[in-house]
Amino acid sequence: MTYSTLFDAPRQAIQLVLQVNLPDGPYIADVGFGNLAPTCALRLELGLEQGTPHERMRFVDVGGEPTLQAWVGGGWEHVYRVIHYPRYDTEYEAANWYTATHPDAPYATNIIAARPRPDRTRLTMFDERVNLRHADGAVERRVMTDRDDYASVLRDGFGLDLSDDELNTILAVRARRDVPGSSHPFFG
Repeated sequence: MTYSTLFDAPRQAIQLVLQVNLPDGPYIADVGFGNLAPTCALRLELGLEQGTPHERMRFVDVGGEPTLQAWVGGGWEHVYRVIHYPRYDTEYEAANWYTATHPDAPYATNIIAARPRPDRTRLTMFDERVNLRHADGAVERRVMTDRDDYASVLRDGFGLDLSDDELNTILAVRARRDVPGSSHPFFG
């Protein structure tokens, strides 16, 4: 049994969501999760399917904890669990430092970007792969092959107008890995 399957054991806090208690119940807001970040506030109610500007979402019970799911590609996919334990800022600080600096952390050794767009699509980038997922689940995939591709996708797709030095730094991350086409389960 691994640590992550022990539902009675405390788990580290790596993502902070905001809960707002309104007269009709609690809602969460989370704009920083990335690939499947909810694009509107969600009522924290088990089993309630909720439309968002992008995909349907719901909370289900997993081991006594509300788990956010998204309807992706014709099925429900787990996004994350909402754990109601007291937390301290230092817990998030330590987790952020670890995920940003550990050599095996995907965020420190890959080029990663995600952006929900107003046309109900989600644009994601993982190293040289770019996916454009439509609200109906269809996905357009492409592989960037050169510096101009990266500059264009980062500028036109993500709104990042990078200097030559900034783009060189990003491309150096990829060159250090020297593993074109590698994947990570969070960014498939």
